[in-house]
Amino acid sequence: MSQYFLSSRPLSTGKYVLHRIGCPLLWVREPGIFLGTFEDAGKAVTESRRFYRKVGTCPFCMKKYRKKKARYSNFALTDYSGPQARSAGLIPSWDSFMLCGVN
Repeated sequence: MSQYFLSSRPLSTGKYVLHRIGCPLLWVREPGIFLGTFEDAGKAVTESRRFYRKVGTCPFCMKKYRKKKARYSNFALTDYSGPQARSAGLIPSWDSFMLCGVN
């Protein structure tokens, strides 16, 4: 079980970042909103959406959660416009395009 904090300042994209306690990217002077202690990151994300609609997870301390959720393989070669892609959760977003461009 870990403690989770939500940043009090948004990124330039408008997203607020969810951090686990002990993350070096969490500001010590202004840790943000304490969400509570949860057994998995999914519940912390759900709780954080009660405060802000646009919430992202920290790429440093939430790697395992991001890997479970990410489905970016063959993004450019696949048609994501059909209902089958939407039901599988494969909806393109700017985050996925940025990840593709960085890699």
